[in-house]
Amino acid sequence: MSDEHGNALDIGAPGAHPKTEVRVELEDVGGRTRMVMTHIGIPSDSPGATGWTMAFDQLDTYVASLGVR
Repeated sequence: MSDEHGNALDIGAPGAHPKTEVRVELEDVGGRTRMVMTHIGIPSDSPGATGWTMAFDQLDTYVASLGVR
């Protein structure tokens, strides 16, 4: 984890959490927004990857409830 300047934060025991990077890219595609999220530094089968999948499923459900596509 880091602050808004990218400086690593002390979040507990050294080595307890691997250093990772989350990139979010937003692109206007014909008046709609395309989002690409890349989490670097974790295996695709990790619990973190599963958490992201669950979060995006919930986001998809929420956006669909707004009637916006």
